[in-house]
Amino acid sequence: VLPLIDYDWRPDWNVGGGRLRFGANSALVTRTDGQDMFRALGWGRWDRSLITPLGQRVTFTGLARADLYDVRNSALATQPEYAGRDGWRGRSFALAAIDVAWPLAGPALGGQQVISPRLQFVAAPRVANAGFANEDARAFELDDSSLFDLNRSPGLDRIESGSRITCSYCRSESTSTRLPPPGGTSMTTPCRIAIAGASGRMGRVLIEAVDQAPDMVLAGALARAGSPGIGQDATAFLGKSSGIDITEDVRKGLQNAQVLIDFTRPEGTLAHLAVCRELGVKAVIGTTGFSPEQKASITQYAQHIAMMMAPNMSVGVNVVLRLLDVAARALNEGYDIEIIEAHHRHKVDAPSGTALQMGQVVAQAVGRDLDKCAVYGREGLTGARDPSTIGFATIRGGDVVGDHTVLFAGIGERIEISHKSSSRATYAQGSLRAARFLMNQNHGLFDMNDVLGAA
Repeated sequence: VLPLIDYDWRPDWNVGGGRLRFGANSALVTRTDGQDMFRALGWGRWDRSLITPLGQRVTFTGLARADLYDVRNSALATQPEYAGRDGWRGRSFALAAIDVAWPLAGPALGGQQVISPRLQFVAAPRVANAGFANEDARAFELDDSSLFDLNRSPGLDRIESGSRITCSYCRSESTSTRLPPPGGTSMTTPCRIAIAGASGRMGRVLIEAVDQAPDMVLAGALARAGSPGIGQDATAFLGKSSGIDITEDVRKGLQNAQVLIDFTRPEGTLAHLAVCRELGVKAVIGTTGFSPEQKASITQYAQHIAMMMAPNMSVGVNVVLRLLDVAARALNEGYDIEIIEAHHRHKVDAPSGTALQMGQVVAQAVGRDLDKCAVYGREGLTGARDPSTIGFATIRGGDVVGDHTVLFAGIGERIEISHKSSSRATYAQGSLRAARFLMNQNHGLFDMNDVLGAA
């Protein structure tokens, strides 16, 4: 088989709200004793996916394909049923399809149940495969991975034509309840999530987490003006289409969402919250670096919508905060307290929001005011350490996701309580947990203690 050429092009074009994809294939099969075949084909495909307000994922597809074959020595084919007819011949084919999937998720029978009915309509003419050599589609496999393929033949030499309707019902179960039961066990539509900062590192981790969550669906993706991701499908980096384009239009990005997850910057978050209040969208806020005035604005918004704000969404970090409260009360006298944090080179605020929250927990436990006792870095002749202070040290470099250590240094011993993040996925999972919590709240400002306490 030489040459064998396969080409796939996915241009970044938005056509009718959908995406285009083009492909081509060419193969020359030559045998010393047997049938020879040359194949050249090209195809174009358009897909548009959207999420309805009820959570159904609807995908519209149009496809067109043209083939050209040349067969020689067909009489020498060892399996006549796969032989073609000698000479050149061509064929063309087109179809239109609608695919509707509606995942329903909810707690039942001691676990999280996900029921996913799916229905597909394909309209296509009949196309004859006779006379075309079949070198790569000699088996027909029908399983859960290929049931909704537009061509369920495994190769290119056979086209599955004709109109059809395909339907399925899929149920999956997790032993851990993903949604807090609101007083019953009836199935619910997936929680519709919008992600702010969708083009960034954390935004992509959040999008992937939502895509993998059986009880959630991506309903919006926001990015700042000028972001290179504007106009792209939010899950394109995962090699799939969600039907949700990244947009700088906050209202458009939030119009179908129930909960916004925001890990951006203070000014952007506040702009998003203003629209959330207007549309009644709840918010999970992982942004740090707010000024006192900005925090006051967030408190005002919380009188109208439910929000969960925490400088760190990691469940582990929030367990560490509880441990720090216990340790600080027990080590109130005779121990100097220092907080050391390290993050990647791109982090713009210091100390980190998590480090400040750790300092706040420790200061409250020992009866001090952090605003008065905090020391942010030391330089030059500082003199002896004031035992009533709480010191902060900041490290920035490389790709450190987030390391935090609180040091209680006494005479003859040191106690360190540390948390080290190796992946942003832990923040994403904590954020999804918070979003599930907010689905049962009407308004108010909550933190991770509220989320963990409701688990």
